[in-house]
Amino acid sequence: MIFSLIKKAILWVFNMLRIFRFLDGKVVVFDFDGTMTAFRYAAFAERLLPCLDSEVYEHSKHNNLYAGAYVPHKSSELEKVTPNGEHAARMLGCMQWLIEQLGPERVFVLTRTELTLIAKKNEAILSNFNVRPDHIFHVQDANDKEKVLDAIMQRFQEDIWFVEDSFKTQLNAEEHSATKQFRVHGINISEFLV
Repeated sequence: MIFSLIKKAILWVFNMLRIFRFLDGKVVVFDFDGTMTAFRYAAFAERLLPCLDSEVYEHSKHNNLYAGAYVPHKSSELEKVTPNGEHAARMLGCMQWLIEQLGPERVFVLTRTELTLIAKKNEAILSNFNVRPDHIFHVQDANDKEKVLDAIMQRFQEDIWFVEDSFKTQLNAEEHSATKQFRVHGINISEFLV
């Protein structure tokens, strides 16, 4: 049992170092929900969200999906509960570590967000990750991510790496930039698994 845990820890460290070495010095854009967080709003819940996806806008007017969010490297608790009794999103320790190592100057967050959640999501990002406030971008539709990625590429005049949990969003971004001077390179969150 102990040997197995040690082996898993060593594999995790080597995997994160491999990913860091690959991304070091590059412009990296991270999706938030499902990429920087576990996409389940309770540790062992049966649902991904506390409501239907079509109800998130209304639900978020009175509830904060990110309040009291569990932060693995700062807490030993398995889960946190929001003031209204719901479970909160869980921040991923491996992503916190990686973003900390990359530094804030070349790291961005690009996330699809309901209007009612922008301030709450910003607070969760800024309190849990080493990201500059002006490097956080929200879009209402996942298809609008390509425009923001274009702007980031133009700012840096170089290729960018896009870490995302949706293959469709990544493929669209890669295809959108395929004929441009600078390109988007998709990295699916599955790449971070040991």
